[in-house]
Amino acid sequence: MKEHGPAIVDDGTFIGMQALVFKAQVGKNVVVELGAILWNGVKIADGRYVPAGMVVGKNNCKREGERSPSNFSFFHTFFTNPFIKAWISLCYLIII
Repeated sequence: MKEHGPAIVDDGTFIGMQALVFKAQVGKNVVVELGAILWNGVKIADGRYVPAGMVVGKNNCKREGERSPSNFSFFHTFFTNPFIKAWISLCYLIII
């Protein structure tokens, strides 16, 4: 677990580019995609997926059709596969 000021992020968690975690707690093995905002005392449970651009706060009003952080077992299974990890690393090396 890492604590940075008013944010707590547990192990195995991925925080995407330009995502904001402020006065929030993020559990283990969570994926927070780019541009998501977690704030105002929200606690994200272990193994959840927060989509890109989603704003999650303790006092957020849910509008019709609004998504909440969901279980990301598919993403976790996909990205922890050794073959996929090797392929992503190879693509990264080719780009650089």
